[in-house]
Amino acid sequence: MGSTGITPDPSHLKLTGQKVELRVLRDFALDPTGPFYQFVLTYLAASAGLTPVYDAEHYPTFMEGIAGIFPGATAPGARADLSESVKQVRAGALPRLQAQQSLCCMLANTAFESIDEKDAGKLKGNPVFEFFRHVRNAASHRNRWHFHSHAPVHPAAWNGIVLDASQKGASNPLHGKTCFYGNLQPADLLYLLRDVERLL
Repeated sequence: MGSTGITPDPSHLKLTGQKVELRVLRDFALDPTGPFYQFVLTYLAASAGLTPVYDAEHYPTFMEGIAGIFPGATAPGARADLSESVKQVRAGALPRLQAQQSLCCMLANTAFESIDEKDAGKLKGNPVFEFFRHVRNAASHRNRWHFHSHAPVHPAAWNGIVLDASQKGASNPLHGKTCFYGNLQPADLLYLLRDVERLL
């Protein structure tokens, strides 16, 4: 499977405002025709948008006078005042860390659910895929690692993190702990998706 990367020319980049938290990962690449490419691209675009939303000092009029129009299929379309949404976020309705965690959870969920049952069946028992499955479960449980009384069923491991299949349910040391911005950071999720994609 081929892959492409994004390598910007630093001479064309000018950064202003606050410290940029989202960086181009020079050794990270996904195949544009691969199963996770669109999800990762959506995640990166949404993450980039957090900077002007949260930085009122450098983007004081961000989305001012802009409405979001959301079409409906079974209900009338919805119109949202996006500048009011930005104001509410800036007033503390959505802490930045929570927004960042939510984006990670959405990416983990959508990527995992995009894998068809046939491919998932082939990878069952693979330690990296099993780890990804548990990450997805954490994303679905409010960003907390969650193990049913019989889980983990199979050994799961990725990048030095091992989920011992003998430690089930609440006795697993990760159970109830924070996943994203806890044991894993956003870059970990991107690299995990790359490694799972290579298995598919």
